[in-house]
Amino acid sequence: MSKVLCMAKEIMDPNHERWDEFVNEMPKRLEVCDHTHRTTRAILQEMQGIDVDGTLEVFESLGGCCDGEVILNVVSVLWIRPTTDSREGEEMSSKRYTPEQILGKLWQA
Repeated sequence: MSKVLCMAKEIMDPNHERWDEFVNEMPKRLEVCDHTHRTTRAILQEMQGIDVDGTLEVFESLGGCCDGEVILNVVSVLWIRPTTDSREGEEMSSKRYTPEQILGKLWQA
């Protein structure tokens, strides 16, 4: 009898190791919100091991009912992690967009 390995898929949230990647990818890929999760879904699908539908359900419960609202209501509210690790004083990520930069890009479109 062979063993079947099942990889559990994870919900994307600020504690996920790839949260910064997700947050930084949103403003790069979202030109104009078309009131769908098209961009959010595409980014999450490219990140292997993510429960896309489960994550979108969580985002919707937080007011992220489309790509624009994911940025306005989910990313900008949940993104409270510092850019440096206060214990180490080292930069945690090389390129981060602030919520203001993300919103500014959407408002310019």
